[in-house]
Amino acid sequence: MLIDELVAKLPDSAKMKWAESIDNLESDPSLEDFRWFIERQTQIMSNIVTYVKASESKFQKDSKGKDQQRTTKKVTETLLNVEENLNTAGKSESTKSPRKRICTYCECEGHWGFKCPVFEQDPINTKWSVIKQKKLCCGCLRPGHSVKECKTKRKCTNEGCKFNHHPYLHCDTRTTENFESSSPAKSLEKEQVSNILTGKEKPRVLLRIAPVLIKGPKTESVVYALFDEASTCTLVDQSLADKFGLRGMLDPLHMRFARGLEADDDSSERIKFSIADPKTKEF
Repeated sequence: MLIDELVAKLPDSAKMKWAESIDNLESDPSLEDFRWFIERQTQIMSNIVTYVKASESKFQKDSKGKDQQRTTKKVTETLLNVEENLNTAGKSESTKSPRKRICTYCECEGHWGFKCPVFEQDPINTKWSVIKQKKLCCGCLRPGHSVKECKTKRKCTNEGCKFNHHPYLHCDTRTTENFESSSPAKSLEKEQVSNILTGKEKPRVLLRIAPVLIKGPKTESVVYALFDEASTCTLVDQSLADKFGLRGMLDPLHMRFARGLEADDDSSERIKFSIADPKTKEF
């Protein structure tokens, strides 16, 4: 933009004053606003020059006064050059056809985005969706930058709101949090999070086992039993059954495990035996 090019020619101190002067503007600064700013700064610089000259006549040996005079003269010349460029630009623009106002929100002509009647009437969810879809700044409704980089520094005028956004984009805290994500298509559903603890030790499988006392026709002895809360029966290995002399009737066994696994054992037997706590030995 032309104003941006003119502002770039200002000294840093003048740029800061320009930023302060446009902070409260309801719309983007115009050439007329910049002209008024330059005239005001020129008048201020003239007052400083007059003051410096009066000081020099009284304190001719004051080196600071000379330095200040040179600095003031340089700033004044810069401002005058900018004003001259502004006058030239204003004349050239007056000969050109006026720039069409195209709304970045509804894409219609005749108004800017921040004054769009469609934007004003749309539901809050629709406003945020359009802004994210078109990648517009939620402060000035222009593309190409975020609200943090926006030069207008527009703040929400709703009471208690500390966010920098257009007042028409104001909503409650819960709704605002939903639209502050970096991607508009991001799912709002809760995701399950699993915490996994890792260490330097090798992975180990820990099973619930305990010593039990088994008594059969031949003998009794302590063995280790594996506990499975999902099991519906107690299984004994064939070698242990032979050791304790456990015999019974053939009863084919159909087993179902986790993850849909199944297995059949046609040689299994239904047996009876006693089991007890090794400490109490109460069968």
